[in-house]
Amino acid sequence: MLGVRLDTELEERLAAVARTQGRSKSDIAREAVRRYVDLHDDAYRREARRQSTRCARVEIRHGGIVLVDGPDGAPARPCVVVQSDLFNATHATITVCPLTSVIGGEALFRVVMSPREHNGLTAECEVEVDRITSVARDRITAVIGDASPTRMEQIDQALRRWLML
Repeated sequence: MLGVRLDTELEERLAAVARTQGRSKSDIAREAVRRYVDLHDDAYRREARRQSTRCARVEIRHGGIVLVDGPDGAPARPCVVVQSDLFNATHATITVCPLTSVIGGEALFRVVMSPREHNGLTAECEVEVDRITSVARDRITAVIGDASPTRMEQIDQALRRWLML
């Protein structure tokens, strides 16, 4: 049996959840601990890794538009692959620029993309060159399309400005 003392604020929050759900504080705490332990269980991690490697076999190319799982369960978002094809097949991470449907960012570092059959987008987006990042290969869940050669040239130019290359 664990003899755990909670601080006052956490104790009050636990009591409020218990009242809302019509359950005991002990039941709520047990469930929370069980979920936490499950997340860190080796078998759970192995299964999650097995499932995530399914997309690792998808061919990822420079200019590809991919869906990337967000951190901490956030929804997947589209990104443009900007990493060289020389490393896409073998490297553990893939360098991407995220897309946003909120238009009106920094014009020097953003490239607008409209929905087209070849790119798989459903709304007008901006490529956020100023938010370039590398993501683990297993966070890429799908390839939804490709940026046109014209758009990729614009993205590459924006990257050169952003990175002073």
